Amino acid sequence: MVTLGVFFGLLMVVVAGLVWKISRRGSGPTRNAEGLRIEQAHRRAADRARRSYDAISQHDTLPLGDRYHDRR
Repeated sequence: MVTLGVFFGLLMVVVAGLVWKISRRGSGPTRNAEGLRIEQAHRRAADRARRSYDAISQHDTLPLGDRYHDRR
């Protein structure tokens, strides 16, 4: 019983430490122009990926390219 108490106590300490670390990180605005350009590029890439790999584009395309070759 003591072993379980120690285990769960250590587990709670680890969880509390992770919560503290993540909350300390913050998600404030970028302070310089280079960082802003990087964020904008990542946002555009994520937007393109969302449009390229959504359900409609994946299920409404013809099987073309190297991935879809005949395996006889």
